[in-house]
Amino acid sequence: MSLDSKSVKFNIEDSQEYVQPNKIIRPTRNIVLGQFENRQESKENVYGSCSIFLLVILIIGIIGGATTYYVFSIMALSNTSNHYVKTLCSNSTLWVFLIVALIIVLLINTLSVKLYKKDNKCFNNSVTLLSMFVSIGFASWGGYEIWYSQCNIDNFADTQLFMMAKITVILNIITGGLRLLTFLYDFLCK
Repeated sequence: MSLDSKSVKFNIEDSQEYVQPNKIIRPTRNIVLGQFENRQESKENVYGSCSIFLLVILIIGIIGGATTYYVFSIMALSNTSNHYVKTLCSNSTLWVFLIVALIIVLLINTLSVKLYKKDNKCFNNSVTLLSMFVSIGFASWGGYEIWYSQCNIDNFADTQLFMMAKITVILNIITGGLRLLTFLYDFLCK
């Protein structure tokens, strides 16, 4: 082996030490020069594959959760009739709240996804603002029915209708807050 001051040529498969100016190189067996870039590319492929996998799992989870929510809400509406609710609490709109919230929130969410336009910021902010107000409105109406109507609390607190109404209110609070944050981000940061 010849050493010059500019470079050192060596066989990586050998297990002996090689001297470079100011460095000692101890090669490890079965390592081929140039594979570092390949490892970096394979890490990026793994990260890409993992993120796609997690995105698919998230989408399946959201679809499954939404389906479960609608199935249990419909079961709650069919188990407790509006006539029964009105018999026990004449001023209650708990049953009406749940069915209207199911229909309107589904329509608003579907329309906001379909109406989203990448090139029209003003229109997107208007849709986000409208859906935020709808979510806040339903959260207020349902919050009154489940937290402030004593007749509903006394007569329906242990029913599936009351539980699904409470879940609907919480979901509307969360989605209203997320839409508010989205609106503020779009308005202030872009």
